[in-house]
Amino acid sequence: MFAQQIFLPEVQRRRKSHRIGLNSSARFQRTLRFTKVMLIAGLVTTWTFCLGADPVLAQHSQAPVHFEPELLTQSDQDFLKLPDELLPAPAADESDSTNDQLMEDLRLLRQRLDLIENELAEERAQQKKSEFAAKAAKQKLPSIDWTAQLQVDTVFSDQSEENRLAVGNAPNGTDFRRARLGAVGRYQEYYEYRIEMDFALPGRPSFLDVWVGHHNVKYFGTIRVGHFFEPFSLERLSANRFSTFMERGLADAIAPARNTGIAVHNATESQRLMWQYGFFKSGSDNYGDDTGDSPDWAFSHRIVWAPGLDKANTRYLNHFGFAHSIRRPDDRLYSIASTPEIRMSESGGASIPNFVNTGNIPASTVDLINFEMAFVRGPLSFQTEYNYVQVDQINGPRVNFHGAYAFVSWFVTGEHRPYAVAQNKNSRPIGMFGRPIPFTNVLPAPGSTETPSGPGAWELAARWSWLDLNDQNIQGGNLHDLTFGVNWYLNPYTKVQFNYIHPILYKQNFGTSSANFVGMRVNWDF
Repeated sequence: MFAQQIFLPEVQRRRKSHRIGLNSSARFQRTLRFTKVMLIAGLVTTWTFCLGADPVLAQHSQAPVHFEPELLTQSDQDFLKLPDELLPAPAADESDSTNDQLMEDLRLLRQRLDLIENELAEERAQQKKSEFAAKAAKQKLPSIDWTAQLQVDTVFSDQSEENRLAVGNAPNGTDFRRARLGAVGRYQEYYEYRIEMDFALPGRPSFLDVWVGHHNVKYFGTIRVGHFFEPFSLERLSANRFSTFMERGLADAIAPARNTGIAVHNATESQRLMWQYGFFKSGSDNYGDDTGDSPDWAFSHRIVWAPGLDKANTRYLNHFGFAHSIRRPDDRLYSIASTPEIRMSESGGASIPNFVNTGNIPASTVDLINFEMAFVRGPLSFQTEYNYVQVDQINGPRVNFHGAYAFVSWFVTGEHRPYAVAQNKNSRPIGMFGRPIPFTNVLPAPGSTETPSGPGAWELAARWSWLDLNDQNIQGGNLHDLTFGVNWYLNPYTKVQFNYIHPILYKQNFGTSSANFVGMRVNWDF
């Protein structure tokens, strides 16, 4: 039993190490190597005993048995250097029985080593199977995050008599500007989806962003199919929940809204260059539907350059963009209309009227062009856009309309307007602004325990905007707005806005008129 006494304790110790969790590939290979070394050592020991016990065998053995040291680890070499007194030779008259016993011990040792190898192989196979099953289960289950948004507005209006005659009465009131509920998530590694509905509009809930996308498509980037904004205009693409003012500028009336289609967006690794393009139905309604005998379509594309963009720090930003859209309007009719930069409506009741309106224009094709620019220098930011539209009338001259805005904002408390950048390889930015984060919170933010309490973030802003819908036989009006705003961010998800809007309208047959509006909004979202 000598070999069993020498080798089995060490084998059993290493076998125990594997059973308590050392199942890595490196330890597995090391155990197999060591057991094989022990087996060789056992054979050598047996052969040595046999030589010592049998004079005939000893006489015919000319070369000593030795190992190549470089084939053994230092610990294995030290283990084999046993003192001679631990290896007593059996008596000559017991040589046959001793040899038989040693051979039996080695046979049993080999069986035990084979058993250990098989058990370890089974454990590794089971571990790989479990890891694969866990990964597959994770990829098959889609993630889902609920989103919601509430915007409650209160508006006070004051019109001159000339303005009331030109556009009609603008009422005071309170309403839900937006009441939205949605779900957003991922499926497997590269799929994403978003389903968002608005309950504040009259009638059944309206479709907003309802789409599915696939990331990392070779040569394309991200492909998105569904109902969403066409790639046109910085202010149009930036989420209204992050907007500096209660409403977008007057030039936004020219930008296309959400439509049903397919689009691609991609960016360089640095995200300093981004591009988007897509094909859409040009006349989708609030439910994503577009039917009729006259085919309508739109091709829109946008490119953004953000030189010097630092994805880790967007307190300093330069943003330049260009967009173009060519369209065949739904039912061959095209129109542009806009209220001042304030909204108020009641289902079946009074609402703030449009101050400018082209009416329906019979048109074969429409071309839209956009130039956008923005700068951020810490708490100070500047943003401007110019929109141009060219309408080819079916039985009339080509007409052109224009719109623009420019605004400046300043965070008194030192925060800044953050630029939306992609956080991982499986998403792509589209060149827009994101959610401002206050240094301190008046109200605790959901899931936040680290932001200290304080006054929140305070932002001051001023904007000029313009929309000219007068050209040739179309006299839709010329409108200028001056807007001043104060924003109070109680936490990243709760904001109170105060706006003063002074529209100045020129309308054919009515001359120049003006009005004043004061609006307040409470915005909450997650």
